[in-house]
Amino acid sequence: MKAVKKHREYDYVEFQNVYAPADGTYALKISYATPMDNASVALLINGEETVLTTPPTADWAIFNTKLIAVDLQEGDNSLLFTAQEGFVQIDYIEVLGEVGEEGLDEFVENPKTYDNGILLYALLALMFLGGFAATFLVRKRMAGNDLIE
Repeated sequence: MKAVKKHREYDYVEFQNVYAPADGTYALKISYATPMDNASVALLINGEETVLTTPPTADWAIFNTKLIAVDLQEGDNSLLFTAQEGFVQIDYIEVLGEVGEEGLDEFVENPKTYDNGILLYALLALMFLGGFAATFLVRKRMAGNDLIE
C-alpha cells in the first residue's frame, strides 16, 4: 500500500494498492487527528463516495481511530480521502478483514486490561495491614510503660 499526496495543496491523500483477496465488504480502520468540531472527509473507493464525520481529537498530535465497512474489489483498490469540512489529518489506514455476520462488532477492540489494578489493591492492603500492625505495636509498648491501662 502506497500513500500519495498532492504536493502543492494538501487537500487529499490517496492510498494505492490496497489489496483485497476477494470482492466483499471489509472492515477499515482509519487513524486520524483533528481538533475541529465539524470536520469530515470524503472517501472515494473505486468510484463510490462516502462522507465520513470525524469527531474531534482535541489536538493535531492526538489520534483517534474510526472503524467503517467498505466494499473492496478483488485485487488492488485505490482509496482517496478528500477534504470536506474543516481539516483532518489521516495518519494510516488498515484493512482488518472481511465483515461477517456480526458486522463491525467483531473488529471492535476491547480495552486492554493489565494486572495494575490487582497490584494497587495489594499495595493498599499492605498499607492498611502495616498501619494496623504499627498501631498495635505502639499501643502495646505504651501499655508496657504504664501510660495506658
